[in-house]
Amino acid sequence: MTALRALFIGGNGIISSSASRLAVERGFELTLLNRGVSSSRPPIAGARQLVGDAGDAASIRAAIGAEDFDVVVNFRSFLPA
Repeated sequence: MTALRALFIGGNGIISSSASRLAVERGFELTLLNRGVSSSRPPIAGARQLVGDAGDAASIRAAIGAEDFDVVVNFRSFLPA
């Protein structure tokens, strides 16, 4: 059986980093897409990192390319405005 391919948008935050670590522990082939600007949060061991801005569709397309995933989870927070 092949590993479940998951893309987490964000995935390195206060709540999402726990979900990311659990996904890796459970054998997911995990890819994280984030801006790559935080120096205070360490990378998630076992997860692949892609750099892109979730607020910019062109940036997402450039980061992901032709890849496909079994599941996509969006941990990005939104402002009320």
